[in-house]
Amino acid sequence: MSRQAEARVWWADVEDVRERIERRRLVESAAERRASSARARRGAHEPVAVERGPRRTVSISGHARAPVGVSPRRIAERGLAEQGLPTRGAPRLRRGRRRPRRRPVDRVGGRPDRLAGWAVALGLLMMSLAMISGHG
Repeated sequence: MSRQAEARVWWADVEDVRERIERRRLVESAAERRASSARARRGAHEPVAVERGPRRTVSISGHARAPVGVSPRRIAERGLAEQGLPTRGAPRLRRGRRRPRRRPVDRVGGRPDRLAGWAVALGLLMMSLAMISGHG
């Protein structure tokens, strides 16, 4: 994609964001004008509730973690039994993929001091065998 095409795409995104911001500002200013006109009609300085869109909130489901030592199948069966549904033949829950085993390179790569220790130990072993088996 050429630089000019990338710039056009970027500018289109910027324009879209700008239009959304301007729309939001128009809605908010209209709500503020309605509130100020209502306040002026009443002649009081009481706060007026401004209507806004729905708030973005996170809903907490309240599900607790599974107890230790209880299988996921047992938990699923218990949930079905509480709902009055038959538990026989309940679908098995899929477990997540297992982590792949570490390669030997990864295991050794993190501990070079251990590798050096083995090299020294094997060197000492070879020197001792050479002294024992020497003819002279």
